[in-house]
Amino acid sequence: MTTEHQQFLELLRFGLWNKPVDVSLFNNSTDWDAVLKHAKQQTVLGFVSEGICSLSPDQQPSSSIVSKMRGQLIMIMHSHAKLNRVLAEVVTTLSAQGFSPVLLKGQGVALNYPEPTLRQCGDIDLYIGRKDYERACSFVRDLYGADETGTESDKHYHFEYQGVVVEIHRIAERLPLPLYDRRFLVWSEASLHSSNLRTVEINHTKVHLPSVNFDVLYIFNHAWHHFNFGGIGLRQLCDWVRTLHTFKNEINRVELERNLRSFGLWHAWKVFGYIAVDILGLPKDEYPFYSTKYVHSGIKVFETIMQEGNFGKMIPYRANRPSGYLAGKMHSFIWIQRRFIHLLPIFTVEVSAVWARYLYTGIRQVLRDITPAS
Repeated sequence: MTTEHQQFLELLRFGLWNKPVDVSLFNNSTDWDAVLKHAKQQTVLGFVSEGICSLSPDQQPSSSIVSKMRGQLIMIMHSHAKLNRVLAEVVTTLSAQGFSPVLLKGQGVALNYPEPTLRQCGDIDLYIGRKDYERACSFVRDLYGADETGTESDKHYHFEYQGVVVEIHRIAERLPLPLYDRRFLVWSEASLHSSNLRTVEINHTKVHLPSVNFDVLYIFNHAWHHFNFGGIGLRQLCDWVRTLHTFKNEINRVELERNLRSFGLWHAWKVFGYIAVDILGLPKDEYPFYSTKYVHSGIKVFETIMQEGNFGKMIPYRANRPSGYLAGKMHSFIWIQRRFIHLLPIFTVEVSAVWARYLYTGIRQVLRDITPAS
């Protein structure tokens, strides 16, 4: 691990846990540009900035760097407030039409942090369910208008409203293997339509959140899904460890283990335990099923995350992708094969399943795109 990585993580852990910073790591030779670059690439600038502010003035970056950082923090806070406003408005509007939206991740997870406004925002995910999905999509199209950004996938329909992307979910997630996917669908629907939903208040609006055990598994699975298909940032794992910490006394570990095994997530959970505890600083006793057996694999995963950045935005192939349709598809195909080969020794069974799913869906999509409509 490089010196910049150590410094970056030390500051991040302060933002996550208010853990005193090891000041011996910082001096006049600190490469603040490198440290802050990691923070931006991993979308955790807000939390790292808190660590920086805890340092003595002679250890902090130059005034010009601090000024620029504060400007970026203001933008993060404004974005957080904007998403809360849009969330409250959309939830109120949907509820008035008889829908029962459940907020997935996002602004609900932000509440698990000591300072929610420092969490960098993404989009808004609202679970509606299969029964009301078509009616909900029709309603939001009529109300907010069908725009060029509105697209539909197997999981959700998304549209843009006041500059915020909102996803209306038919299902919560897809798993690579059909057996695991069917089990997950049954479990997620039962969980998201149950009486065990939590309720929080965001912008004076009651918002439904999933149960604790659903969130603990779902947030991890969402990060795991994106890790497989192109990369994640540490912020997604920070969401996960803060959830584990906040609800440490409410997690049903028997149920969690049963579901992790049932959905084929047990091995991945064990490997990512190294990052949760040894990298991000979650207390070991707050991580269900922690094991030192997977340290070597965990280190490789962490190195991959640091190299790729949030959603793989630092991967060189993204900047070099040819403009032609088939050429671009082939370029991406070659890169993803290399990535699967890199991950295969760590997650042999899991990556094999993801690989097969990728080939199937990719080939089907290409054939659909190049076949003229009849």
